[in-house]
Amino acid sequence: TSESPAATSRSEGRPRGAELVVPIRSGEMRGAIYVDKLRRAGQFRDEDFQFAAVVAESFALALGRLDAREQERALHQKLAVTIDAIREGVVACDENGVVTAANAAAARMLKIATTDLIGVKLERITSLGPLAAQLARNPRLDGAVVRLAHASFVVSSRPRSAGTSANG
Repeated sequence: TSESPAATSRSEGRPRGAELVVPIRSGEMRGAIYVDKLRRAGQFRDEDFQFAAVVAESFALALGRLDAREQERALHQKLAVTIDAIREGVVACDENGVVTAANAAAARMLKIATTDLIGVKLERITSLGPLAAQLARNPRLDGAVVRLAHASFVVSSRPRSAGTSANG
């Protein structure tokens, strides 16, 4: 922060006054908050500095959250592209059995649009009932044959865990 008289003089048509500049840092400097009292020829109080610092910190936190979301979005996009490039059908579910991702191969094999899979609980998709039942009995499968109405599939599945509990 800085407080200094304006660089120009009254003879140049600009009154003297205080200026306050507070950097916005989120890792590196991302910007600054600038406030002046050039027209009022006033001074800043300690509360003004503190308020500007709190506002700058709030901006920095918001920028940090935006950066984290952008990184998460980019990672999700990379994962989606990678999963979609796999020739075998891939379906990912959360701990409640809700489909969180599915590649084009899985949608084609299951004869269900990807958009109709994602966000739906596996057991609620009637044509996938036998698969949901098999996974409910044993979430870890190695080459189990699952017969659906339109075809049979060799299924391998792995529970995804965080710490000691399964979460997908």
